[in-house]
Amino acid sequence: MEKYTVAELPLDEQNVLEQLYGGQMNENQGYSPNHILYVRELTTAEEGLFTNCTSFQPLGVLVQNLYKIRGRLLPPHFNRALYKMVEECDALRLNYCSVGKRILAVVFQERRVLAPVVYRNLEGIEEDELDATLHRIMDADLRQGIDVRHGCLMRFSIFHTHNDEYAVLVTAVQAVLTDFDVRKLFVRALGLKWEESAQPANGAMMQKSAMAAPVREYWKKILGNFPQNCRIPKYGKTSIPVPRHRAYFTHLPAPILSDLREKAKDKKSMLMAILQTAWGLFLLQENRCRDVGFCLRVPRREKGADGQSRIPSLVPLRLQVENDNVTIQEIVNKLFQQFVISQPYAALGRSDIESLMGKQKGIFDHFLDFCDFHYETHSFEKAPGAVDGQLILQKFWDGRDNKLSIAFHHEEHQLSISMQYDERFFDRERIEILVKEYLQVLQQMLTDWNLPIGVFQERLGNRLERVENSVTERVDSRAVLQDYLSRITLFKELDRGFIQRFMEYARLDVYFEGDRLAGKDLDGQMVFLGMGRVARSIELGDGWYHTLDIQKEGGWLNETVLLPDRKGDMALEVLTERAVILTVPLDKAHIIMDKTPLMPKCVIQYVIRQMEKYQRLWIQS
Repeated sequence: MEKYTVAELPLDEQNVLEQLYGGQMNENQGYSPNHILYVRELTTAEEGLFTNCTSFQPLGVLVQNLYKIRGRLLPPHFNRALYKMVEECDALRLNYCSVGKRILAVVFQERRVLAPVVYRNLEGIEEDELDATLHRIMDADLRQGIDVRHGCLMRFSIFHTHNDEYAVLVTAVQAVLTDFDVRKLFVRALGLKWEESAQPANGAMMQKSAMAAPVREYWKKILGNFPQNCRIPKYGKTSIPVPRHRAYFTHLPAPILSDLREKAKDKKSMLMAILQTAWGLFLLQENRCRDVGFCLRVPRREKGADGQSRIPSLVPLRLQVENDNVTIQEIVNKLFQQFVISQPYAALGRSDIESLMGKQKGIFDHFLDFCDFHYETHSFEKAPGAVDGQLILQKFWDGRDNKLSIAFHHEEHQLSISMQYDERFFDRERIEILVKEYLQVLQQMLTDWNLPIGVFQERLGNRLERVENSVTERVDSRAVLQDYLSRITLFKELDRGFIQRFMEYARLDVYFEGDRLAGKDLDGQMVFLGMGRVARSIELGDGWYHTLDIQKEGGWLNETVLLPDRKGDMALEVLTERAVILTVPLDKAHIIMDKTPLMPKCVIQYVIRQMEKYQRLWIQS
């Protein structure tokens, strides 16, 4: 692949790069913090992993690989090996940027700032709990996303699970892994010599370039007269001008899950069919029609060269209602049979659908992700490890031309829904309403299981109208903020006037189960827990974060922020479905403290109570 300097590009493309990365100067002219070594066009493999449109912010496929490593892996050794690899490998100093009519790979002279590596001690956790913890961490890490234009396109989390045994999570833009074998980094971190292998790196699975003839003929028939352009409920343009994906996470309420399992007879395939049908009926209601099409994302039947990883495939489904007398159960069974017939042909990528339907993009603008339903459950503890990393689990997220992605995650005692949405078309409030209404559709389905769809749709219309009416009353955001501040233990003895002063600077954020806050998320501000539960971890100099305690709502999460020379770093992990975190900039808090003599006294009393608590725990232990 031919390489170019910035000066060799057309002027308009040079301007785009300089706007993003600053002026490019050689050593004689001065220092450029983002000095571009060279740029190049995308390889064929990379092109297939980015959005068709050349938007200002290109969107690519993200991949997560969970490895099991055996050996002695120390944080300083891994950090040293990582920095050395960054110096040597162009793939680790790479970003992707749209410069107008094309996307370029931009390679920098150096990468001064890397994504912080998470080191966490998980020793002593039971087998089932360890698997659930790792899944929760993976889901939370994937929700963070990666900006392909800035920073490192790969991040690492390392978990000490047993003696000389580690779980290593690699989250990356998949295009980067087409030219980088992460196993080389693992071997170097263990102080061993890397030997090139004939086996390809298992970190990036590529779509096949051509479908088999029977598969092509099947989908050509199915997609020949396929309904298109269904309006997604709550869809509408917002004030956000560029693609920007955000996450939303929730659990299915226990009563609905209980009824769902009863109707599905505890079979995953039927459970999946009911969830799919609910979405299809939701689309029928929204579009006021009798024929809708939507698309699933499930793993392909064939496995990768490593024998474990499976590439996601798209499976279009069609829900037609021919008359008002067909029952909900019959509709579910029909959609179930449709999926069972289509599953053996699950070998579709985006380009395959586009070629079959003769369109370039926008055929499906949202997806239901059921990959988790089809993954074989691997026990991390029982799986073999290797010095160069044994791949245990692989997950993908594809945000290309995607307004909404709804992923369903099934565990033994709960079912969660994770949404990734484009803020150009949805905001948090609309997504919350969408989730509420989808759950109402599901509840009405289970209630009217043996009734005709005509009766179901009439009852569903009334139910959804009640939901709409219940959310029309806007809640005053300042009143919500004041309510949360009044619950904080530190502020209990202070008057309302003091809380009003804090409201000028306080910020309220919602986090979801598994989300982690550390480093810059906590530095320079006082952090409080308004709702939920949070686990606090502390790092004492060896690189590993050890669990300190679990904080309930009302707690002050980072008391040591007041110390000028802290001996350890703090990290937080959300344990509940969601948590409300309040932050106040430390410099603003100091100003308020100077004006409120009672505040320092409250701080001293709070810290002493914490010390007293740990004294009791120390004696009891």
